[in-house]
Amino acid sequence: MKTISSILVIDDNHADAYLAKRALIRAKAINDEADIFFATDGEDALNFLSDIDQKRALYGADKFPPTLILLDINMPIMNGFEFLDEYQSLNKQAAYNSIIVMMLTSSENPCDLTKASDYDCVKDFIVKPLSKEKISHIMASCFEG
Repeated sequence: MKTISSILVIDDNHADAYLAKRALIRAKAINDEADIFFATDGEDALNFLSDIDQKRALYGADKFPPTLILLDINMPIMNGFEFLDEYQSLNKQAAYNSIIVMMLTSSENPCDLTKASDYDCVKDFIVKPLSKEKISHIMASCFEG
């Protein structure tokens, strides 16, 4: 079973990012050793994900790149879909192609769900807030078996 050693939450709403972190901890989806990284938009996230050697030296090879990305759609500067467009080239590198990307958004628009499913790297589309049940679903569908 794959474990979550680190998570990147990409969300411009600090409260939502904090609530996601708390929900993951309460659901025991991550342990005390897991790192949670935050980016406020897609551009910030791409900058964080770049220079893998430097980040592995800083965080450790087991923590970088992150195991899971929780990605919001509606953000300033670079939204979630613009991030995914850029991330696809990064995702072709072996070190990055094992990252599980989940959309975690307040959007219930069926068009957003359809658009998210067009990206091979996106494993699921979850509507906020992140609950224990939704975390269980993430763990079962992506990390168990």
